[in-house]
This record gives sequence, structure tokens and C-alpha cells, in this order.
Amino acid sequence: ASAPVEYKDLYSKYLDYYKKESDYVTKQMESGGDLEWDDNYKKLKEDLDPKISDTMIRKLEREDIKREISGEIGRQRQEISQLKSQLHKQKVEPQVVQTLKEYTKKNYEASVPEELRQEMDADENAFKENRPFEYEIITNTLKNAERYVAQFEKVNNGLERYDPNKHGQLAKRIENLGQAHKKTAKLKDGKQFLTRSEFSRLPVDQRANYYTWDADDVKKAFIVASKATINKKVEEIQQKVSKYGVSTSKHQPTAPAVEPTPRTATPRTAPPVGENKGEQVKSNLASMLLD
Repeated sequence: ASAPVEYKDLYSKYLDYYKKESDYVTKQMESGGDLEWDDNYKKLKEDLDPKISDTMIRKLEREDIKREISGEIGRQRQEISQLKSQLHKQKVEPQVVQTLKEYTKKNYEASVPEELRQEMDADENAFKENRPFEYEIITNTLKNAERYVAQFEKVNNGLERYDPNKHGQLAKRIENLGQAHKKTAKLKDGKQFLTRSEFSRLPVDQRANYYTWDADDVKKAFIVASKATINKKVEEIQQKVSKYGVSTSKHQPTAPAVEPTPRTATPRTAPPVGENKGEQVKSNLASMLLD
């Protein structure tokens, strides 16, 4: 059987449509054009669109016309799929790049203690020289968070397919962040919080009773983790060096070393009841550290 005349060139029309759209988008991107306000782009899409409804496409697929054109259809469908993917990348990739740029700035401002941030803003090279320990902690932690968020943005926006071998650590990190948040999460509209992986495993008819993080919540969680990590590690290094009367700065005078008191000299007294709440909070934060 043959396809009706008006539909015989359906796939060729779609292929021509996506090819011309791809060429136009490529030229506009190279020249710095903005497709959102480009009337010529909108007119091009309107003129080229074959305007075949999904209903009619499904009707055609049910008809016995594939014997004649199955090979050509398969090849053209694959090419159309590739062009769609290319168009999506051209449109979305600049948005993801801008989002990551904004996230890097926001993460730095929110995660780095103000005193240290002011020193870094004044002269980063001097800060690196004078406070090498703090500099390493800050830069490594921020880079880790930004690496995870970059992976998340690419997968979430369809620029990369999820690959357990490549993105498994990201999934595990998001799950850890969710579990840490879950310990103190409050009800929202009477709904209980679940991590993203827990929520995805729920039967569809049960999901209305729970809520989970959206993409923005995930990125905020990484900022919380960055801040907790930097604060904890900076505090630890400062406690270690101040124990001996010195500073983390290379240019501070070094005081004579003091012999530490033997551990057996002063018995440790158990904390009063109720004073371990801070330790529990620290434990929750520790599970979010971006090591």
C-alpha cells in the first residue's frame, strides 16, 4: 500500500524543517543573536512546520506503508533525532553556562565566612600567601560543589544522559544531602519530606502524600554543604594551630611550642543532660561535607 499523497513526503518535510532550523540557529548563535526576540526565527518555524497533527501521524503509522519506505523512514528518523538533540543543545547550553556562573558567585558569597571573604576580595594572591590552609580549604570545597552542580545541571537539562558510571557519585551525594536534611525537615502542607531517590521509587498514587527537592533545592543544598564544610574545616585548622600559640598566616611570628598536657592529667567530665544537642547538629552537618 502507498501513503496518501498529502502525507507521502511527511518525513522528508520534517527533515527539511529541522535542517533549516538548525542552520538558522547556528548562524544566530555565532552572531550573538537572541532567538527569543527574533521574529524571523518565529516566521521561519511557522513557514517550514509541516503542520501534521499527532493524531494523523499515529494514523499513518498504523497503516501498512512501512514495507515501501521503512528503511528511509528509519534513517530519516535517526537524523531528525540527532538534529533535535543538536538544536536542544544549542538552545540550552548557554543557559546552563549562565546558571553555573551565577551559582559560582552565589556559592562563594554564601559559603565563605565574611572575614575571610573580605580578605580574598581585597587581594586573593596575598590571601593565598598569608593564609594557605584556609585558601586551600575554601577553593577545594567550592570547586567540589561546583563540579557536582555542573553535572547535575547538564543531566537535569538534557545535555547529558544519566550514566551510573559517570554520575553515580553525584546521585550518592544528593542522596546523602537529602538524608541529612530529612533529619530536621518540617512538614510542608501536611506532607512528609523524602529524598529524590525515595520519592522516585514511590508508586504514583502515593506521591501526593510526600514532597521532595526540586532542582533549585538541590543547588541550595550544595551551598549549605559548602558552608558547613568550610566552617568546620577552617575551625579545625585554626584550633590546631592556636593550640601552639601560632597563626595559620605564614607571616605571623611563631611562638615557642608548648608541650601538650598529658591526657590523663585531667579527667573528662560528662556533659550535663541536654547539652549534646549541638553535637547532634554537628553530626548532621558532617554527613553533608564535600570531602
